[in-house]
Amino acid sequence: MADSGRRLNRGDMIELLKKVDAELLPKRNNKNERFKIILVGGAVMVLYGLRDASMDLDAYWRARRIQKALDDVARKNNLRSNWFNRDFRKSPSYTDAIYENCRIVLRFDCCDFYAATDELMLCMKLIAGRTRVDKNDFPDILHLINRIQQRGVEVTQTYINTLLTRFYVPVPKLSTVSKSFIKSLPFDGGDVKDGE
Repeated sequence: MADSGRRLNRGDMIELLKKVDAELLPKRNNKNERFKIILVGGAVMVLYGLRDASMDLDAYWRARRIQKALDDVARKNNLRSNWFNRDFRKSPSYTDAIYENCRIVLRFDCCDFYAATDELMLCMKLIAGRTRVDKNDFPDILHLINRIQQRGVEVTQTYINTLLTRFYVPVPKLSTVSKSFIKSLPFDGGDVKDGE
């Protein structure tokens, strides 16, 4: 099991998400109540098998009872208090579009765990555009583009711009590295969208 200093692999994550579900089961208002938790970032990449591990699970949720369950799981499993957090909401890559642009990846007794769509994740990673060694934005971007292209979609400059303007109003300012990356994609008449 994961401890406070260990990165979480896919098995660790699934085991911990089951424990969150178990904590929430007795807290439901009725036996049919379900909790929706949307995962983003590294946790999604790990669950898809595209990355080995992540230090935490970035997620979005609305029900207040979820935080208490997360705190209980952290305490019982010697995890950092922010092992499961909503910190990404403070970053420019956050968008309200997340709640409608996700799909279910795990379903337990009372919790449905969703992942942001590949397209939204791609935009979030491009907007974050971090190049630090301890961040995985650009390797993740390449994996996400590959997943999208496996569905027969050509990822071009225009396609990226269409996604950015669909998920973000206005489009946040992109890093120089992200702009260069987009410009390296096949040109099909679109210019790189960039908030100013």
